[in-house]
Amino acid sequence: MSWYSTLSYISASSNNSTDEQNRNDLGTPFFKLELMNGNFTRPAPSSTFVLGSSIPIRAEVELQTQKPMLLFLKECIAAVAADLDRSSQVRPVITNAGCLVESKVGNSKFLPRRKPSEIRLSLQAFKFVFGENIFLHCKLAAWFASTFTVDKKACHYLMETERWELADDPIQSDLCSCCDTFCIQRDRGSLKLGILFGFQTF
Repeated sequence: MSWYSTLSYISASSNNSTDEQNRNDLGTPFFKLELMNGNFTRPAPSSTFVLGSSIPIRAEVELQTQKPMLLFLKECIAAVAADLDRSSQVRPVITNAGCLVESKVGNSKFLPRRKPSEIRLSLQAFKFVFGENIFLHCKLAAWFASTFTVDKKACHYLMETERWELADDPIQSDLCSCCDTFCIQRDRGSLKLGILFGFQTF
């Protein structure tokens, strides 16, 4: 069984995380995506960031069940509008089912997990549209599984070695070899949710 999220909700304030829920026979899943402070202990005090600084982002899924869930950021796209289809400019951040392409051009990376149902991202504030709101459109997915595959991964690029690394288990980094080409995806979601938030860089 798996759950996926798509776009349907916006919170322009980093103090207001987005939560969506749907009910089924396994309970009520809660997806959350929010801007955090530097040590990930509480929501960020502001949604404005200096160009080049780190933007701490935390995603989490909760489900009332004994079985642990493994969460991934499948795709994130930066845009200048809350409606992705109406945005005049877009910038891929995560593509190919978990490849952090922004790590190839800046100091962005996935951080070590504290639990399977949580994923943390340090995103370097980039120059996109100066002074404009930037909306990060993300698709999340969660599974009742503990293994990694080409469509269940969190990969970032290491500048020093010029290689992709699987953040959860570098030994399995071969799963990231498709990040520069095309990664086969087998999306089969039974639940779709929407998560979207905005920030500014100066």
